[in-house]
Amino acid sequence: MLFQIEYLLYNILWLVIIGIIISLITFALVLRLETKQKALEKKYMMVLSSFILVLLLPLFFGVMAFLLQILGDSLILLRFDNGGNNFLIKLVSISGFLLILVFNKYLIDISWEKSLWISLLTLTVLYLIFSLIPEFYQFVGFNLI
Repeated sequence: MLFQIEYLLYNILWLVIIGIIISLITFALVLRLETKQKALEKKYMMVLSSFILVLLLPLFFGVMAFLLQILGDSLILLRFDNGGNNFLIKLVSISGFLLILVFNKYLIDISWEKSLWISLLTLTVLYLIFSLIPEFYQFVGFNLI
């Protein structure tokens, strides 16, 4: 029981560290793309946005992937030849990018083109973090493969 609590605390520590990394990257990108005043004015919203990205969105995407998997498999069964592939689950990554884009646009209050670059680089960093730490990737429930 004690080892399970330590494992949970270890993963919560990783969530906090990755949230801080993402918020620092978002802050640096807003500082670079916008003005210093805008970056300092919206620093709390950037921290909130990064922790939403790290804590809540992977769980939401896991549920979305599960539901789209069920829907895609049932659509495959409706075919006459009972063949085909389930490409519907690929929409999860596209909707993930769009949700990150909307979070950055409305929480940080920047233009769409700057929000696009910040979202793209944030998603790239999240992908690198999830690739380097596969245990964390499995912990947050974002198993699409």
